[in-house]
Amino acid sequence: MKKIFALQGKANSGKTATFYLLGQFMQNFGYIILEGNLLERLARHSRRGDFWQIFEKDGILIGVVSAGDLYKIVKQQLNSLIQNHHCVIILCTCRSYDKKTPGTVAAINEVSGYEKEFIRKEWEPDPSKFDASNQGCAEVLFNMLESYLNFNGHLGNE
Repeated sequence: MKKIFALQGKANSGKTATFYLLGQFMQNFGYIILEGNLLERLARHSRRGDFWQIFEKDGILIGVVSAGDLYKIVKQQLNSLIQNHHCVIILCTCRSYDKKTPGTVAAINEVSGYEKEFIRKEWEPDPSKFDASNQGCAEVLFNMLESYLNFNGHLGNE
């Protein structure tokens, strides 16, 4: 089954920072980096600004995209990962809920043929705990991805 993991949170809750950490975990744990701009941003020692990256693990293409604030951008990024890059698994971000219609949650729900799982990113009010909060969330996402890949190892054949 194809799957979208969506990290859901309000603006400035650390979704993008969490995804930078997630990308580093993926790189450190043997995921092959194919295309995207994550490494370029990390080389500049920047964890600011949205990025996209395609990884491969055991023949399975995995897309990671951190842009999650606007319907149009989320829709475009998802379409690109699916149609142009043929990603079987996608990790993306979106807002907590759609204040305007259509919103970022709707952009994800409109994708057909993919199971969706929304993961809540809680906002940490204490600035001294931002990094630990993002690190913990990145670890949860990485473990969810690993569990899914281990349970559905046949995905590369779809």
